[in-house]
Amino acid sequence: MNTRIPLLRTHPLYALLTRPLILTRPSKVTDVAIDKINKPYLPLASGKLSMQGGVAIVATSLLLSLSCAIRADWPLRFVLLGSGLLGTLYSLPPFRLKRFPLLAALCITVVRGSLVNLGFLLQVLCCIIGIICN
Repeated sequence: MNTRIPLLRTHPLYALLTRPLILTRPSKVTDVAIDKINKPYLPLASGKLSMQGGVAIVATSLLLSLSCAIRADWPLRFVLLGSGLLGTLYSLPPFRLKRFPLLAALCITVVRGSLVNLGFLLQVLCCIIGIICN
């Protein structure tokens, strides 16, 4: 058993902080017209945050998450790249899977139900217990 706990070896904290942003915020940037009606208090919909600012936040989060994924052990890399890809397919044109109820539900279930839970479990096994890495 590995007694050393390399908590920041792959900067998982950054990845954990940026992953939700790359999953949910592209949708907020593309759905401002809908949010002006349904959620007018949101920063983009209310005008408190410019579209450029929203795009900059999403792009920066994506770059930070990808930079973490490149240096991460394979489980965390799998979670970050997989959830980033599915989040992009879910939210952004031309795919915009959220238009189709079955594909939207499948996408959400895979990311939040399977991919994240299994990936983070395997990451814990890699970093703390020291097994199944590389």
